[in-house]
Amino acid sequence: TSSLHEKPPRWNWMNNPIIAKELKGRMRGRQGFIILTAYLGLLSLVIYGVYTYTIQNTYYRNPGLLQQAGKQVFLIVVLLEIILTGFIGPALTAGAISSERERQTFDQLRISLLSAKDIVIGKLGASVMYLLLLIVAAIPLQSLAFFLGGVGMAEVLISIWILTLSAVNFCTLGLYFSSINKRTSIATTLSYSTLVISVLI
Repeated sequence: TSSLHEKPPRWNWMNNPIIAKELKGRMRGRQGFIILTAYLGLLSLVIYGVYTYTIQNTYYRNPGLLQQAGKQVFLIVVLLEIILTGFIGPALTAGAISSERERQTFDQLRISLLSAKDIVIGKLGASVMYLLLLIVAAIPLQSLAFFLGGVGMAEVLISIWILTLSAVNFCTLGLYFSSINKRTSIATTLSYSTLVISVLI
């Protein structure tokens, strides 16, 4: 009888079982590595193109403009990262809750020892951590701007902070529409529509 009166365990983001389950499932499959490879590959191509163009058109005209060119390369990379994060973030969370309903596993999740708050934090935390992996993996590419100059460690830290906040925002947007819609396709459409409208406005 004492077990009936025991309080359910309190989970936090560090030991949330949903975070562990989602991350293991994502990293064991091909999708996680495909997204990471495509993300870094696209960034590398853009950086190579911008870096080559900048060197050819700046150095021979005025070597003193290299620092300004370095800032431009850095800003383009960070802007591209924000765009890619906005594209990947909602895709990771738009089906977080709605897919559970489609697979008819949401009721099993609700009767577990996890509270609704723990479920939301687990789903959101797993997606944000994966996006943080993408952001951290791109830091060496951002540091290429150091060769041109004009960019310091403070700018890099600020960009990482902005990208982290953007990742949380984009993932939260997808999770919101996933929680109020029963179909993943509708949640995905609403997430990207809201994101596009907010950018245009």
